[in-house]
Amino acid sequence: MQDNFCIAPFVTFATTTDGRTRLCCQAEENWDFYINDKTVNKIFYSDYHKQARQDFLQGKWPNACIKCKTVESKGISSRRTLENERFKHLDWEYLKNNPTIHSLDIRYGNQCNLACVMCSPKNSVTWYEDYAKVEHLKGWNKEEGLLWTIKGSLLNDIVNHLDNVELIYFSGGEPLLNKKYFQLLNLLIDKNLHKNITIVQDTNGTLLTQEVINLLHNFKHVQLNFSIDGVGKLNEYIRYPIKYDTVIEKFDLLSQSNLHVYLQPALGAHNIFDFKNIWQLKEDYNFVGINISIAHWPEFMQFSYLSDTVKRRVIDIYKDWPHNRMKNIARSLKLDNSKPTKLIQYFETIDKLRNLDHKLLFPWLYE
Repeated sequence: MQDNFCIAPFVTFATTTDGRTRLCCQAEENWDFYINDKTVNKIFYSDYHKQARQDFLQGKWPNACIKCKTVESKGISSRRTLENERFKHLDWEYLKNNPTIHSLDIRYGNQCNLACVMCSPKNSVTWYEDYAKVEHLKGWNKEEGLLWTIKGSLLNDIVNHLDNVELIYFSGGEPLLNKKYFQLLNLLIDKNLHKNITIVQDTNGTLLTQEVINLLHNFKHVQLNFSIDGVGKLNEYIRYPIKYDTVIEKFDLLSQSNLHVYLQPALGAHNIFDFKNIWQLKEDYNFVGINISIAHWPEFMQFSYLSDTVKRRVIDIYKDWPHNRMKNIARSLKLDNSKPTKLIQYFETIDKLRNLDHKLLFPWLYE
């Protein structure tokens, strides 16, 4: 089998917050059409998806898969390797000729109660008030596709394609803000499909309650990816306007549950040193693990923009860390005389908008 083969386009039906489709949660989205006036079959068996599958069968990287291609070129494990591992039990030879939906990736629009620094109005309505004042966001335009869960019939059609589904990935926005998230979970229970379905869910955790946990306990397996990007005030800066006391309160609640909890930081130049503190939280609460999401955008938040002095410290701290992806990230850093100039300028804008002071929290940006 080709070294770069990925099973995801053969088994996954994925949506985006702004009402488009893509091959998986890390792929570039397809800009050919909005999904709210399409059926599941028209999307999953579209020429766009067919071409991507053909590319993988021929040992090529589809253009949409640039993120995985890039991180793998640096020796870092990618979403492709995760998806191949996740679905290794399926009959790949059959699926290559007969793509079948075994996985749903559902993004219920951009409803979210946080305005994280690595996010945008595309994924959070909480950014609406300030995005026009931020250089890299000011050109954004609200798209009609953001209402795909309200307008159109695709969400209703999805429930007609559940027979082979064994995994549903919920992300956002914040899924717990959307009534249709709860409607789908209850529908799966009513249809007695829940016992065969694994739920993988991203959440900022602020809306977690015992009632939500009880609902999720009905499913075969639940992996809850709790977004956290540091501890204390650093996390409050990045994931504004969250309060760290709320995070700890929700950790205490989850520690009493049977959910499989992973901490999920979006790592970049802004928080790479706090990974060790996130690791300690995982240990303290006996959570299952840490899923590292890499901050690809805006580009100036990437690790590569750190100064060489800081990169050397990162390499020294994490080169032998007992987490393969973190270890590979550290070992992939190149000394190239970069400076985080644009990141500093962005944080200066954030400081003015939110009455904060990034210099107190991110001193390494000035080394």
